[in-house]
Formats: sequence, C-alpha cells, structure tokens
Amino acid sequence: PQGRELAVLRASPAPEVEVHGERGEILRAQGRFLVATGAGALEILELVPAGKRALSAEEFLRGARLSPGQRLSSSASAT
Repeated sequence: PQGRELAVLRASPAPEVEVHGERGEILRAQGRFLVATGAGALEILELVPAGKRALSAEEFLRGARLSPGQRLSSSASAT
C-alpha cells in the first residue's frame, strides 16, 4: 500500500473465490484479506508491516486504508 512494505507470514489459497483481477490486486479488504495471484486468490492471514509487530490480517485491516482494486507488488528480492 502506497510504497509501504509488508511481509506475509501466513497465507492460504482461497480456491472458492472467483478472481477478476490482476496479480497483486486486492480483491477484498473487509473481514478477509484476499489478493489475486497468477493462479487464483490468496487469503493473507498474518503479516508484518515495515517497522511494526506481526499482525493478524484482521488486526491489520482495522487500521489500514485498503480497498478492492488497489495493488500490492512484490519486492525484487522475493523468490
């Protein structure tokens, strides 16, 4: 989100979610944190915002200003 780094600690495939978005696009940011991938949807369960402590997706979404259609991008060092 807007140049801030996030490290995903736990995530799970969400095969029940129909994907109509590009890779990295936020599909849902209320209740569940769903992101489009090249192979479907991924539910982010736990993450670490840069300089912060680990948060559940639910905790993170309470304070984040994210909405469907925004995009997450991967860092160049991601494997």
